[in-house]
Amino acid sequence: MAYLDVITLATAKNYLGIDDTLTEDDNDITRMIKGALRYIENFTNVMIYARDKDYIVNNYECRVYDYPINTVNTSDLTATKKPKYTLYTTNDSSVDAVSINVGYATASDVPSDLIDVALEIIELNYYGEKERGAAKKELSDLSKEVLYQYKRFYI
Repeated sequence: MAYLDVITLATAKNYLGIDDTLTEDDNDITRMIKGALRYIENFTNVMIYARDKDYIVNNYECRVYDYPINTVNTSDLTATKKPKYTLYTTNDSSVDAVSINVGYATASDVPSDLIDVALEIIELNYYGEKERGAAKKELSDLSKEVLYQYKRFYI
């Protein structure tokens, strides 16, 4: 699965009110779809689609803020779920990294409110590019609230 399986070009164009036969902006809209979903992942640590990621084990433990967690590549770890992360611990000093599959397995698993936020980001980017020089619009308070509800890591 990939970003374009979650929000298709056709879905984004429909949301933007763009006729399917107009294709001159398809590459830009595709870039905006990927950018919006990547932004949501970076902001929240909620992975939109499943992929393997490597995490470093330091002092016999590893904190994984990414969500959802699907599979772990080793049985040498013990998982403890915390409110905003999962703590993996091991007694094996040779374990210095772990590969974990994180993210939603299917597009239908992705929370609809995150998709709505992504569509709003795409709209802001698309019409912001078309109206250069206009006052910069920002994400709605509702979308900001959704992002903060899903946010898994605070600095």
